[in-house]
Amino acid sequence: MARILKSNRMASMSGAAFTLDEFVGRKPSAPTDRVLPVVTRINDLLIEAGNQRALFNAIAQAYAQAFTYPIVAIVLFDDDLQEVQVAGINDEQIALLEKRRGTGILYKRAYPISTVQDLDWLKAVFNGLIYVTGNPVNLCTPFVTPRRMETLMQKLNILQGVTVPLSIEDRLVGALKVGSTRTEYERGEREDLVALAHHLTIAIEIWRLYDRAEGRTAVLKRLHNLSQTITGILDLDSLVNEVAKAAGKLARIDFCSVHTFTRDLKGYNNRAVWRKDESLPLATETYSLDIFPPAIVRRALQGEPILVPDLGLYPAAQARLERWRIKSVALFAFRSEGRPVGFVVVGREQPGEWDRNTVEVLEELAEYMSVAFYNAHRYTKAARQAETQTALAENARLIAHADTDSVLQTVVQAGSRLLMDSQCALLLANQSGDLVCAAIAGPYTEGIVGYAVKGGEGLLGKAQVEQQPILVDDIQTANDSTYRPVAGLTGLHSFVAIPMLTQRGCIGVLSATHREIGIYDQTHCELLKTLADHATIALEKSRLLQEAKTQAAEQAALAESAGAIARLDVYAVLQTIVTRASEIVRNANGAVFLHDEKANELYWAAGYNSESDMQTLRLRPDAGLIGHVFVTGEAILVGDLEQDERPIAQYINERENLHSLLAVPLKGSSGNVGVLALVHTEANIFTLHDLDLLNTFADHATIALSNARLYANLRQREEERTRLLHQLLTSQDAERRRVAVDIHDGPLQTIAVNILAVDRVRRLVEMGRTEDARNELAQIHEGMAGVVQELRDMINDMRPAILESLGLVIAATAYLNDFMKHTGIVVHMEDERNGKRVPPTVEATFYRLLQEALTNVRKHADANSVWVKFSISGGQFRMDITDNGRGFDAAYAVARSLERGHIGLHSMQERIEVAGGGMEIESASGKGSRITFWIPVAT
Repeated sequence: MARILKSNRMASMSGAAFTLDEFVGRKPSAPTDRVLPVVTRINDLLIEAGNQRALFNAIAQAYAQAFTYPIVAIVLFDDDLQEVQVAGINDEQIALLEKRRGTGILYKRAYPISTVQDLDWLKAVFNGLIYVTGNPVNLCTPFVTPRRMETLMQKLNILQGVTVPLSIEDRLVGALKVGSTRTEYERGEREDLVALAHHLTIAIEIWRLYDRAEGRTAVLKRLHNLSQTITGILDLDSLVNEVAKAAGKLARIDFCSVHTFTRDLKGYNNRAVWRKDESLPLATETYSLDIFPPAIVRRALQGEPILVPDLGLYPAAQARLERWRIKSVALFAFRSEGRPVGFVVVGREQPGEWDRNTVEVLEELAEYMSVAFYNAHRYTKAARQAETQTALAENARLIAHADTDSVLQTVVQAGSRLLMDSQCALLLANQSGDLVCAAIAGPYTEGIVGYAVKGGEGLLGKAQVEQQPILVDDIQTANDSTYRPVAGLTGLHSFVAIPMLTQRGCIGVLSATHREIGIYDQTHCELLKTLADHATIALEKSRLLQEAKTQAAEQAALAESAGAIARLDVYAVLQTIVTRASEIVRNANGAVFLHDEKANELYWAAGYNSESDMQTLRLRPDAGLIGHVFVTGEAILVGDLEQDERPIAQYINERENLHSLLAVPLKGSSGNVGVLALVHTEANIFTLHDLDLLNTFADHATIALSNARLYANLRQREEERTRLLHQLLTSQDAERRRVAVDIHDGPLQTIAVNILAVDRVRRLVEMGRTEDARNELAQIHEGMAGVVQELRDMINDMRPAILESLGLVIAATAYLNDFMKHTGIVVHMEDERNGKRVPPTVEATFYRLLQEALTNVRKHADANSVWVKFSISGGQFRMDITDNGRGFDAAYAVARSLERGHIGLHSMQERIEVAGGGMEIESASGKGSRITFWIPVAT
């Protein structure tokens, strides 16, 4: 069973499950000083322990002492993930857990996972998540009973439990379980716990290697010494150098080098090199993976060791390694997190086959390297994340306090450092759109200072024009002549460029280059984009400060205008808006015109510095420029009305010294609702910025008008809702009264009579008249059967099952047949819907209305024939009921029904109105009656 669960989060979990990054936080720090002593102690225990139980008990004790945890347990899984067992627990707790011999935690050695797979901590571990719970009892079952564990937890005052999965190369091997008396973590405690969990994984793997390597004690001790060296190193560069130096002594070889693959697995970079009794320079360029034929390279990437007894068999490899004077080589790839990350090359000065013992030692060396590389890689990643967060925070702080030039230089320095010593350059766009280098940092700056790129050309120009990040694995093959000063420098390959974007467009480009091929990924793009945002903010800050004074007054006016929107007096709001707009926009004269839909005219609604006669002014919607703005919905800006040949509104034409005109429409959801206009005595005084401001004020006015309409509609709807609710409640109450009357007049009377009859039966029995008692009981039985049938009929009348299952027509047919049987009135029914169905709620409403209408016919009409017709036309579902009875005065009958509180016609009217429909009654004395119901439906 490779996995029990696949989801990243589990439902119904009593604790919380976190990924590694979520657990340690967004700013992980380096492990504290307590880590290395525990690592050393564990390494020593690997040699000293006599058996698995003693080893892991001692390791658990080391953890408990380092973290001051009351209880620490180590759980191991078998290779097939079929069983789980507790391999060790800190010594102080063993006595507490094993009071009753034979039932303790360590005496049942393993549990089938299939029987305990629903445990929350086990679910989290199988998903690779760290599990934290405030109820530590959940961590220990099924190894001990919950009651015993709860007693222990209370005795030790344990407040929090944590389970950390232990895995290597995506293979789950166990879990570290701790109980803490603290609910808050100490500084660095979480990072230390995770770092030591990684090292515990290494110890588990080493122990298993030891356990499988019987008869190889001497080699294992040497491997142990090497593992002490490499697994305790958390710096990646130091790690590979230590491996290169130690491998020669371990396997008695003459040469060793360590290499890492490029991300695309098409090349590699030298990381460390060692030769016996020599100090060798390290070549830094990136090499392609053509040192061996493709088939051999594929085997190596899959983890197979490559043994070459004579290097002369492979000329390419011989040429690549000839400077090391090597005749035979062996290549061992190592992996991390399930993917190949590098390889170790060992060599001898003499050709010849590689013996089995040496190969086995080197294979185990590669396994150790995989574990150590993963450990160091996670530490390096955490350290870089912490450094990145610190650098970004420093940059963000500088934006508020430092000058622009200092911020730009800090940005490129941070980019160079955080992107693995890249060359980082920041180029700004000038007036012509060309990109000019404004700041640069990194190891390769020759020929770049003052470098300019013509706008739109090359990779930098592409990022500028397309306003999208550019990521290139190798600029040497990108054929980008415009970036020649970079491409021409020896050894530069990877390239990433981020455009610096504002609302005005791209103002520059931040780029980085590196000597390795394909080293950048999306993470680096995001990091560089953050730095580019910092630089953009700094540049924009400088520009915005110059505009702040002007904008302050504008924002104050807009704020007052926006604040007035909430008032319900729409004309007071419009007056505030036009006043503030006129004052802030050149102190102009202003007016708001609204559209009168009934008269189809524009009328003056509010103004600033407007003459009194304007307040009575009414304009045709197509009159002059104001009408043009209203009709077209397009704003206009006129520099000089005297020079404009277009017709203008009469009131403007008659006034002297008015030249500039600025007018914008007030746009509602269903069309234009008015115009906001400003006029000024100076010509050409209004600008496009003024037009934008006036549009904002117009938006405020539109919102105010919309709010007023919405408030009016809301008030009307609330009144309608209250009326309908009252009708619904009245109808329901009337329905209840009708049912109560029917029960009282029918079944209840019969039951009362039968109760009296039961008393008579009792007396007859007491008198010994059994035959009379039997006859009386038969009558009681017949009467109660009638009550049951009557109650069934009443229930069926309220909501017959046939209506829900077969629909209105079938239910109505059954009801009408029963009606004719009991009343003798002949009913004719027509269905003209042509098979169209309507919603069940509509059918139920019509069924109840049919019942009430026929009840009225039975009680009051004195008719012998009734006609019922269903139809759909004009988007309405209709029901017509016609009788040949004596007729009545409809208006008088409805008023009388309402006055006396009867159900009758008034009840039917309320029921149809609640359903959103209506009814119509046609009747006259002696001429029968016709009542029509309708409800709108979708057709």
